[in-house]
Order: sequence, then C-alpha cells, then structure tokens
Amino acid sequence: MNSKLLSLLLIVSFLNLKAQDYVVESIGFTPPHSYIQEASGVLLDDGYSGVIPLGFDFEFYGIIYNEVVIGGNGILNFNISVANGYCPWEFEQDLPSETMQIKNSIFGVYHDMNPTVSQDAEINFSQYGTTPNRRFVVNFYQVPLYYCYDI
Repeated sequence: MNSKLLSLLLIVSFLNLKAQDYVVESIGFTPPHSYIQEASGVLLDDGYSGVIPLGFDFEFYGIIYNEVVIGGNGILNFNISVANGYCPWEFEQDLPSETMQIKNSIFGVYHDMNPTVSQDAEINFSQYGTTPNRRFVVNFYQVPLYYCYDI
C-alpha cells in the first residue's frame, strides 16, 4: 500500500512541474584535456599530413592500425599511402559506396575546408591517457569552409 501511495505522489508531483520551475545556470568549461597540441602539418588546401603514429593499436572495422594521416578536409585516413598528398573534398555518390575514393577513414567533420585563409585556423593533434585507455584527439580549430571565410 505504501509503495502505491508513494508512486502516486511521485506521478502527481511530476505532473505539477512547469517550465518556469527550471533554473538555468552557467557551468565552467572543463575539457577532459588540454587543447595545446602538436601541429598536424596540414598547411595546404585539400592536403594530407605526413604519417602520424597513433601511439597505440586501433581496430577499425576488423583491421588494426597504428598510424594515421590527417586530411585538411576533416578526415582521419588510415591509408598512409596518401600522406602529404591530395585530400579529396567532393563526391556525388550515395554512401556507403564501393566507388568512394576515400576508404578506411573517419569522416569526423568532412567538408571542403581551407586552413590557409585564416591566421587563426589550426589542425592539431595529441595523444592522451595510458594503456589501455589511450586517446588520439584531432582538433580542427577555426578552419573555415572553402569560399565561406567570414563565418
């Protein structure tokens, strides 16, 4: 009997809440790690970085990788043969697609971006944590879209 009464009181109390009962408060910004990182070397429009060691083995769709290249268009590519090469920005096929020219990649913020037009633009990375809890973090900071430099 007591549990049914308590349940009923909780339901009634819940139904009496109104949007005006909420309080909005500012909270401090506490990122899980520093954003002072190592430069990726991606300084060209539509370019890839050199080969970067992840610092740990990473399984991606059943394949183990320990190196990556960072694309200036928001890609982490495990195909290291494209290092220091051209990073495609355009495709028209539906995904997934066998004809997509970029494979074995993480398309985090994939878009046609241009890090060369802003003095504030940075593409950087760092490794954090200790085994077995390692993280590889890439930061695309204030990298504008191609031909959209004032946003």
